[in-house]
Amino acid sequence: RPDEAAALVDGLAPPDIGDLTVEASTMVTWVLCADVASDLGDRARAAQLVRVLAPYPDQIAVWAVGLGVGSVASRLGRLAGLLGDQEAARVHRARALEIEERAAAPTWLARTRAG
Repeated sequence: RPDEAAALVDGLAPPDIGDLTVEASTMVTWVLCADVASDLGDRARAAQLVRVLAPYPDQIAVWAVGLGVGSVASRLGRLAGLLGDQEAARVHRARALEIEERAAAPTWLARTRAG
């Protein structure tokens, strides 16, 4: 139900996702928002998320020790693909696979490989 999800995002997210207050869970929020933007094909939010995530391509978004949601590079790859930058998507996905292999995270690897 993409239309319902998009309406929820519109109601919850600030007009510019970069306006979120930066605190301990902001990276996780941005990464999960990248998943939603990618799934919904939301190019406007994708561009915002690329801007805020770009400084952190080697990071893993974590809520707490042992509770990570995946690599920033994986999300940057998905966002780049959505925005039509296939070369950036390829570079980010390759970086994500390296990070996720080092982290021994098979579910993250599977998600990155699936695109």
